[in-house]
Amino acid sequence: PSTKYTINKIISVGDFPGVLDAQNKLVPLLNRQVFEHLIETGAIKKPLQTDVTGGMKAKIETLLSEARNGIESIILDGRKPDNLYRVLSGKSFLGTIVKD
Repeated sequence: PSTKYTINKIISVGDFPGVLDAQNKLVPLLNRQVFEHLIETGAIKKPLQTDVTGGMKAKIETLLSEARNGIESIILDGRKPDNLYRVLSGKSFLGTIVKD
């Protein structure tokens, strides 16, 4: 028999601190309205070189789509020691929470 799992959170680990604004400051909480503002200010653009993942813009669009379905996401700095552990433990971490 197959086992079914319910996804309630997506954690995306990268080599960056999270989503950054036009002044290179971390955006701790991102929703559709904040995303639109980041596009307007030029903080988020289409990737300049070919990126099979679609870059940060595509990642955020996907995570915002999941947020509309009730799934919270976290874009996490994987370079920071214990950062993933901190998220999984419910402690403070370096990254961006994506919610609807």
